[in-house]
This record gives sequence, C-alpha cells and structure tokens, in this order.
Amino acid sequence: GGGARGWQSDRSKAEGAQAGGGGGAASSSGPGGAGGGGGRFGVLANGSPDRDNGPRGMVRSEHSPVKIIEKKAAPEKPKLTTEKLEREAKATLQEFYGLEDLTEAFECIKELEMRDPKLEAHLVNFFLIEAVEGKVKEQKLSMDLLLKLFSENVLHPPAWAAGLAEFLGFYEDLCVDIPRLPVIAGTWMGRAIAADVSSLKGVKQFVAHLVESGRSDALVAEVLRELLRSEDEAAIRQRCEKAKFALTSCIAGGSDELPKFLAKYSDLGFLYPLVGVDEKLAEQANNPDVTPQQLIDWVKANVSGEAASSLEFVSILCRVLLKTIVQRTIEESNCKEEPDRAFVLAEHKMLKRWVPVFMHFCADDRTQVVFLLEVQRVAAQADFPKGLMQRMFHLAYNDDIITEDAVEMWVEHDSDDIPGKGESLFQLNSWLTWLREADSESEGEGEDEPATSK
Repeated sequence: GGGARGWQSDRSKAEGAQAGGGGGAASSSGPGGAGGGGGRFGVLANGSPDRDNGPRGMVRSEHSPVKIIEKKAAPEKPKLTTEKLEREAKATLQEFYGLEDLTEAFECIKELEMRDPKLEAHLVNFFLIEAVEGKVKEQKLSMDLLLKLFSENVLHPPAWAAGLAEFLGFYEDLCVDIPRLPVIAGTWMGRAIAADVSSLKGVKQFVAHLVESGRSDALVAEVLRELLRSEDEAAIRQRCEKAKFALTSCIAGGSDELPKFLAKYSDLGFLYPLVGVDEKLAEQANNPDVTPQQLIDWVKANVSGEAASSLEFVSILCRVLLKTIVQRTIEESNCKEEPDRAFVLAEHKMLKRWVPVFMHFCADDRTQVVFLLEVQRVAAQADFPKGLMQRMFHLAYNDDIITEDAVEMWVEHDSDDIPGKGESLFQLNSWLTWLREADSESEGEGEDEPATSK
C-alpha cells in the first residue's frame, strides 16, 4: 500500500508542479492548490479549474502583484516651421519642374499638414517668389500646383489673398529686373479668378498702391486678358457686374484715361463698348448730309445690338442730338431772356430732323424718361437758359417723341446723378399743369363720346 500511495503522492506532486508552474506540491485538502510557487492557474480541491476566482479559472498568486501597463502616448509630431516649409516646398518644386507629376507634388505638400493660415499664406508667397524669375514652364507649373492645392482644400482662399498681397508689395522693385512681370503676375491672378480662388472684386485692393505710378494699367490688363483666354466676353462682363468691378478705379487717370487705356488694349474694348461713341455720333449729327435713316444704319453697323439697346446708349445718343439742337441758342442768345423767335424756329427744325431717330431709340416709357433726363442734363450744364426746358418738353410732346406717362415718370424719377431736378420742375410748373389739365379734358371727351354716338 505504501508504494501505491507513494506513487500517487509523487504523481500529485508532479501534477501540482505542472499546474503550479514549478511551485510546491498541491495539498489534496489545501485551498486552490496553486502550489506555493506562485503558479498562474488555480484548481479546486477536486482538481477542476477555479471559475469563481477570475476569468476561466485564472487566479492571482499571493506572491504575484498586479502589474498595470500604461499605454505610452505617441510622440508629438515636430511643429512645422516656415524654414522646414520652405525647404520641403523648394525640394518638391524642383522635382515637380523635372518630372511634372502633379499628383506626386500635391501629395508631398499635403503631407506637410499645414494647419496654420499664416503658413498657408507663406507657402503661396514662397511659390510665387520662387517661380517669378524662373522659366515660363516653371511659372505655369507652380500655378498648376497651387490651384490643385486650393481645389483639394489643402489651401484656402484667404491664403491666396494674403500671399499675393505680400508678393505684390515688392511689385515695383521686381519690375526693374523682370520686364515681363505684368504678364506673369497678371496671368497668375487671372487663373486664380477663373478657378474661383479669388474674384475681380479684390483686384482694386491688390493694385491700389500701383495706380498712381501707372504700374497697375498693364497688370490689370493682363488679368482681364487671362480671363479672356478661358471665358467668353459675356461671362467676363457678368463677372464684372457681379463683383461690381470698375476698371476706371484700377487705372491711372480713372475715367478720363479710359479711352486711352482701351486704345492701347483694344482687345478689352468689349468691356466698354460705348467709350468714344459720343464723339463719333457727334460727327454724324453735325454732318448736314446725314439723314435720320443713315444715322440709324450707322448705329447698327458700329454699335453692338446689346449695347445699342442699353439705356446707356440711349442716354448718349439723346445727349449728343439735343446738344446739336440747342447749341446755337445757347451760344448766340442771351440765356437770361427768352430767345428770339428765329432761335426757337431753328431749334424746332433741328428737332424735327431727328424725330425718326428719337422715335426709333425711345420707343417706350423707359427710354423716353432717358430722353427727358438728358434734356434736364443739357439745360443744367448751360445754367438753365430761360424757357429751354419748357420748349424742349413741349416740342417733344407735340412731335410724339414723349407721352404723358413718360413725363409723369420723369417727375417721379430719382435723378440725383443728374443735377437740376428742382430747377427743372420749377421751370416746368405751368407746362405740367397745362399737360395734366389737357389730359384730363381729353379723357372726359373720351368718356362722353359713347353717349353722343347713341
């Protein structure tokens, strides 16, 4: 019996050692039987795993304290500095100029993870400075990459405005060494506008410091020319209207020098199709051999249909013709007194000459109001010669150039941009009373006619 018990005891010891990880022997009546050697898995007295003392019978040894392993935070990425940004951007550009792989260059810049608007603006300025003295191909590629970065929201539009403004701060100095700078910078600006990264609205601000010296003229011209390469004239005019872009505020001399500017950059004439047309109309009107129909035909041949139907053109036409009609009266008579009958007859004769033209271009109430506004303008410019307003209104009314409705619309029209409304109304007071009474009487007669016919 002792041999059997000894074998079993040895076996129990071996099993205890195996279960206890090499610890002391497990007692048949001891708790858990993990052995004194700190084994990981405990067993009950019957040899089964202790499922109440940890997951899947796992128990802790009295001699093995719990170790808590803290997860180490990933090391912070070094902050992107302007020096590193320039270094990486320069390397990317040099490789891009050679391989012309836009996708690869884009990914390289994207990996820099710029999260600072100042860094974005710095990158824009760095690209422009790096490319401006490079080859034409490099200047194009640099802008290709910038626009790709903007289109994918790696860069944002404020960065373009800030970076470009900084670049243009050195424009006049750069012009000395880079004669092509207006073309280079204008092309970049035009491409940014076409891609909706920028707009024409900002051009005035960008070039404000260049207007007085005249450096802005060529730059703005190249911006518009670049747009013309990718868009039609109608689209560009629409952009100008939407942005309320006034070319005259971006060039030296403003509106006074606009004709000269358009003569130099004739391909941009579509923006102001009516510039200079007043002088050409005056030549036609002062030629005694030109008939009304010939003048109408001249307009059709020399002014685009869209421009000729605009209120601006109607205004110019009426102003030119009215000046020819009253010129002699203003220059030769005493404007403080009623003119001699000869002057009045001459005015009426000249007005009758151009009635077909007025009726052709002033065919509705809106354009007739324009006619009356130009009468007001011409009279105000001549310091309101006595009786002129009343004569022109009355003759135009009698010759069916204007209607009662147009006159009333003119009375109510807010024409602050044309001086002399108050004085005009004062001079026309008696005539307006007559017109309203005559109109009232004619309406009354019209109402009586049906009764009379019965």
